[in-house]
Amino acid sequence: MLVLLVSSLRPLVGKTAVSVGIAQRLDHDGHPLTLARLATAEPDEGAQADARCFASLPLSADKRDHPLSLEEIAELVKRTSSSDAVLVVELPAGSPVGEAARALGGVVVLVERSADLTAGKVAALQKEIGQGFAGLVLAAVPRARTAAIAGTLAQKGIPILALLPEDRLLSSPSIGEMAETLQAETLFADGRT
Repeated sequence: MLVLLVSSLRPLVGKTAVSVGIAQRLDHDGHPLTLARLATAEPDEGAQADARCFASLPLSADKRDHPLSLEEIAELVKRTSSSDAVLVVELPAGSPVGEAARALGGVVVLVERSADLTAGKVAALQKEIGQGFAGLVLAAVPRARTAAIAGTLAQKGIPILALLPEDRLLSSPSIGEMAETLQAETLFADGRT
């Protein structure tokens, strides 16, 4: 089983979207897969929402609607006998990626926003993880700077998996941010608030 850990140095960079995108591609290619969210040390509504999102997708075999501990994810890995199965795990931003990679025998995909990129920190993480560092997905890359950014990353030896162009429509506030600003109450179809 391949364990793919999707991580970032900062929150709100697009890890969930990248995790789902990777899972959709793997599903399309016929790989049995599970999509999971690693729990944070403290309760986190964002992690809960990510886990519910993953559980609602038809492509994930394991329908856990809550974030899982590292031990629960390790148990999932042990129980899976299929060598072509893939477990895609979204890690909390800034979590100890090396520890998770070693514990699960996983490879790491780092997701960052172009404006927030600190190549030195990415290089340090790459060095810590070693062969388990699959590469970088860089989001919100200004189209005019794509070649220069790719050149800089290549010069530093950072493998690039994708450079996602900046899209102003995607920079809009989230529903949660609007609700917070308006001091609104969130209502769900099942009666939860």
